[in-house]
Amino acid sequence: MTKYIRGIDGLRAFAVLTVIVFHLNASWLPGGFSGVDVFFVISGYVVTLSLLNRPPQRLSEFLWEFYKRRFVRIYPALLFLLVTTSIIVTFFLPKFFVSKDIDQTAIFAFFGLSNFFLAFNGSSYFSPSTDFNPFVHTWSLGVEEQFYLIFPLVLFSYLLRRSKLLILLLFAASFIYSVYISSANSSLSYYLLPSRFWELAAGCILSFIHFENKESKAFQNSVFNNFLVGVILISLGAVFSDKAHFPFPWALLSVAGTLILINAIVSRKKGWGHSLFASAPLVHIGKLSYSMYLWHWPIFVFYRWTVGLDSLFEILTALGLTYLLSLFSYEIIEKKFSKTHFIRALNARHAVLASCLLIGVVASITNKGLSLQPTLSVSKTVDKGVWSPYTDLDNKISKKPGVEAQSTPTIYVIGDSHAGAYSKLLRDFSETTNFKVVLNSKGGCGVTNLKEPVLTSGGPCTQKMKRWLKELEDVVQPHDIVFFATLKSYRFVNQNDINAVDLQSSLQQQYKSEQVALREEAYNESLAVLEQVSRLTKNIILDSPKPVFNYVAFRCADWYTQHNPICSYGAKVPRPFFDLYRESTMDSLFKIKKELPHIVIWDPVDELCTPESCDIYRDGKPLYFDADHLSGYGNEVLKASFHEMIFKNFANDKYAGNAAI
Repeated sequence: MTKYIRGIDGLRAFAVLTVIVFHLNASWLPGGFSGVDVFFVISGYVVTLSLLNRPPQRLSEFLWEFYKRRFVRIYPALLFLLVTTSIIVTFFLPKFFVSKDIDQTAIFAFFGLSNFFLAFNGSSYFSPSTDFNPFVHTWSLGVEEQFYLIFPLVLFSYLLRRSKLLILLLFAASFIYSVYISSANSSLSYYLLPSRFWELAAGCILSFIHFENKESKAFQNSVFNNFLVGVILISLGAVFSDKAHFPFPWALLSVAGTLILINAIVSRKKGWGHSLFASAPLVHIGKLSYSMYLWHWPIFVFYRWTVGLDSLFEILTALGLTYLLSLFSYEIIEKKFSKTHFIRALNARHAVLASCLLIGVVASITNKGLSLQPTLSVSKTVDKGVWSPYTDLDNKISKKPGVEAQSTPTIYVIGDSHAGAYSKLLRDFSETTNFKVVLNSKGGCGVTNLKEPVLTSGGPCTQKMKRWLKELEDVVQPHDIVFFATLKSYRFVNQNDINAVDLQSSLQQQYKSEQVALREEAYNESLAVLEQVSRLTKNIILDSPKPVFNYVAFRCADWYTQHNPICSYGAKVPRPFFDLYRESTMDSLFKIKKELPHIVIWDPVDELCTPESCDIYRDGKPLYFDADHLSGYGNEVLKASFHEMIFKNFANDKYAGNAAI
């Protein structure tokens, strides 16, 4: 039995090391998720086997005892992680789009539901923003905790009847569902229990087989007792698995490999396999595996937020810190807590109820602490007046039938997140002129962006943009103004990119045949939209391509983040280079102006740049909050230019008197 336990610990070590290597962004390990699948199979097997030899109990006693053991096993180390990590988040992390899901993921994780939050808020586990969420890895604990709600009933049924029928039926149902949902919805298939149940159930079934055949040699000297086959299958799953089809079919490799390895370990056949998995280093790591899984990801995330995780020194120090925190968590939290006399003596029912109460209280306190981030944070970015461009504006393009036309014009603003990044400027304009402003913006939904088509792509923006344009037809009056605001410059980097890029390569990329063709499609689409709106009003504005940067301002704003790789290029771009960089989209703008001379092109670049350079900062304040969106201060800088543009081009005796500038 000792060798068996040591071997399972070695297998846990193999699993956690696979996960850690993948999370280091090793380019040679594109799949990398076999480690989580190995953990699922091991959990199903070990938890089942630990209960099979227990004396018969009443169902209520069986359930209370089971849940007490699970709470004591899972929650002490988890609560330590969640509270400690939340404190670091509160004091140090900026609060912008790339970090918007962090707080909610943390709170859901207290209750074993972070997988639900991640599945239904549109965050794919493979999306770049997850690299900056220190709680995203708790999804797998959520799957296990939800499995444990069902598992005791399955096991109790087996103990009563010695029948595997129920677990086999649930396994089959989960597997069939997994086959379907893995192609239909990648987030639901990846995060939720119904498509993962079969992996944990596979371990349970193997445990039942071993329990019923303690003396059987049926699997001896066969492929089911071959360490090499098991290692190869898991490794293939790590290297070749396809993100778009998971867990089916790619989890099959790691699940099958894990079952083979467990069977080989249990058979105790001597050889290199047992020597490896029962070796002292792997057994030691295996004992730390739960804490290592908990701590490695937040540490990697905090490195990405601060100094980066690229160099050998950064990787080694991150791994060293992971080991030290895991050792502390295992020795001080996991082992000592579970062995205290108070916990051992506590009635199972009382222990479960007290655990639930404690989790609720700690989660509530943590949630309150996270909500105080604007007050407690040491980051410069908490000054929302300077950093954030966003504020509330009316977004309803609607007018009740029969309502008399308003004498004061309305400015309808349509576009992507860069339209939203004019919010403070637009609100100020509305308040100082009594013009009504209606803003409709959606990230990535930039019609008239002049880089790629939106209305013909069939993507999520297509219907939204078509609805907005249809609503404009119902409400726009001839003296109203329609402002199409979008990102028209090609980005260098996004909010969640890891490294700066080569500027010349980015420039050359614009003139590849694919990009030229997309620009032509975007131009034709934009022209058609503008002709459609021109039949409603001739008062139309397009903004020009504004500066973009090879630097993410809010991620580089603080002393502890300034040496991040994403900050390496610096907070400016030479003005002559940027003029050349935006030339392709400026050409499209000029073509539109030639076709539709009444359109006004608002070009604020001279307010944002000097003749020498375009800078992120001016007088110590950021003009942009990331690599291309305006900041709150940037809105302030452009306020006068926007007022001047409106009244120079659209003012007349009918409503010019409304201006209060």
